[in-house]
Amino acid sequence: MTEMMKTAVLVGPEKLETKSVPVPEMKAGDIRIRVSACGVCGSDIHMWKTEHGWNPKHTGDFWMGHEFCGVVEDPGTSHFKAGDRVVFWANLYCGECDMCRAGLEHLCRSVNGTNYIGFVCCGAYAEKFVGPARLAYKLPDAVTDTDAALIDPLMVAYHAVRKSGLKLHDKVLVVGSGIIAQMMGELAKRAGASYVAM
Repeated sequence: MTEMMKTAVLVGPEKLETKSVPVPEMKAGDIRIRVSACGVCGSDIHMWKTEHGWNPKHTGDFWMGHEFCGVVEDPGTSHFKAGDRVVFWANLYCGECDMCRAGLEHLCRSVNGTNYIGFVCCGAYAEKFVGPARLAYKLPDAVTDTDAALIDPLMVAYHAVRKSGLKLHDKVLVVGSGIIAQMMGELAKRAGASYVAM
């Protein structure tokens, strides 16, 4: 008998519908988690408004969600154990191109801005998620589910502040005031900015 799960499927402009769909089958290298928390990204809002994800060839039901964490139900052949709490990186990088080998997986030549969980393939607006174990990271007990769902946007903000070359007592302008901008402003202050304007 096929195991089913509930999902929040994008069915029209500004319209999500709860549907029962089969839990995705695990492939070699995958793990299955029960989703504990999933953030709503600005990108999700754009997809919600336009009624589709980034994959023009996608057919069938599509659900978003790339800022998420959950509890491992089936670790497959991975090093994880059932009950481990994990967070996922949404970037389905290849791990083999020159950028990946240089530690720049966010610039993976195979991804090229198009291969992301919740953007191109179905994400975590669902009860369960099946995906590559290599993209999962075990969470310490001190990190709550809600905090874990913020790791993805925090990672973006941290990368921006780190790449900015910010020096002690610099003045910083952050253009925008969304969640990532808020995090950038806070990180800039913590990094020693004397003044932050948004």
